[in-house]
Amino acid sequence: MPDGEAALDESEAALGDGPVVRNPNVYQTAYDWPLMEALRHRVIWHIVIIAIFSSAATFMVLTHGVIHLMDTGIDSTTAALSFSLLTFSSIGGRLISGVLGDRFEPRYLLALAVAIKTIGILLILQADSTAGVYAYGLLTGLGFGMSLVAQFTLIGNYFGPTYIQNILAFILPITTIGGAMAHLDALTALGSS
Repeated sequence: MPDGEAALDESEAALGDGPVVRNPNVYQTAYDWPLMEALRHRVIWHIVIIAIFSSAATFMVLTHGVIHLMDTGIDSTTAALSFSLLTFSSIGGRLISGVLGDRFEPRYLLALAVAIKTIGILLILQADSTAGVYAYGLLTGLGFGMSLVAQFTLIGNYFGPTYIQNILAFILPITTIGGAMAHLDALTALGSS
């Protein structure tokens, strides 16, 4: 524009010029943490440790869940359906965590997600009926989906939006490799191949 001011399109104008109103019950940093500063904070490493254990448990049930169920006498169709139920319920978990993530502290949502997933994984060890198998798939998937969104929201809230890509690019390979290594250690300890 001739006066040097950029014109706003309709979507930008609709957002308004006022301050962003945040939920006072959900912590959000006012400071954007660069990667190296974030890595010096213990909170990021707590999140990494939780993600490693969560990944290990998820890798274990995704890789061995159907075979384990079939070994315990569950028919192959029901066992395979549990995997599908786990996958689809994880979508629901992501939606739930996304909706609740701005209303409740993501750390509490993450704790709830881990508890739900733990119950689901414990159910697979005792699943001797179709209902038990479906409960395992539903709860494990729900907890998995919720934990994914809660972890990312937690990192964004604690370390700010500016460097979140750098932080995630650094820690996600660690959590993936750590989860896979823990999975292999569990298999070795159980004497499986």
